[in-house]
Amino acid sequence: MRSRWLDQGFARGQDAPASTGPRWAQTTESRIWSDAMASRALGAAWQRRRHFRALRVVPPLTPRRPTELGARRELGALGDLTSILGLLTCELPWIGDRTRCQPLSLLSAELIERRDYYDVWLIEGSERSNPLVDDPAAEVLLLGTSFSESNGAGALALALGRPVRVISELGASGLRPLRRVVDELRQGTRAKVVIWELVERGLLEIDYEQVKL
Repeated sequence: MRSRWLDQGFARGQDAPASTGPRWAQTTESRIWSDAMASRALGAAWQRRRHFRALRVVPPLTPRRPTELGARRELGALGDLTSILGLLTCELPWIGDRTRCQPLSLLSAELIERRDYYDVWLIEGSERSNPLVDDPAAEVLLLGTSFSESNGAGALALALGRPVRVISELGASGLRPLRRVVDELRQGTRAKVVIWELVERGLLEIDYEQVKL
């Protein structure tokens, strides 16, 4: 179904197409969706989309720039669950005030994961630049966790085709990076898009018992 709409240009900003293809039906929890029902739902969604685009709450983003996926690097890392489960590990100094979990037993050493990391580049003429920036004027602001540092921020920049300002902190709750920029957000950030990364298991952490920003 999705590929048919893509072929008709629906995802490229054209009006929702009329149902011209063969009938289809999908049964989900005893509900049967027909062509007519799907067309009505899509038509309503498309009207909402046009309405919100017309509001122009913020100026439109600048045109996207060409991007390039660069070299691949492999890194061995011990996942959080290894230490959370009480297996023998230790925290050793890493970068700045951060620490890195290291194995202290043959079992925990066997649980080291081999992870692939990729470079991402923005292309402008013959020049390449790192899209992950520390620039308050960047249009996209990502408040992230370790997932952002593990290819997440780079994948976002690759998909959006523009620089991404990244403020990330270790910890699944996601509140630490938010606290770092809460004053900026209240006073009026220059970013046009703010993405706050939430890790599901982080919602169970003590930070959410009484949220203080």
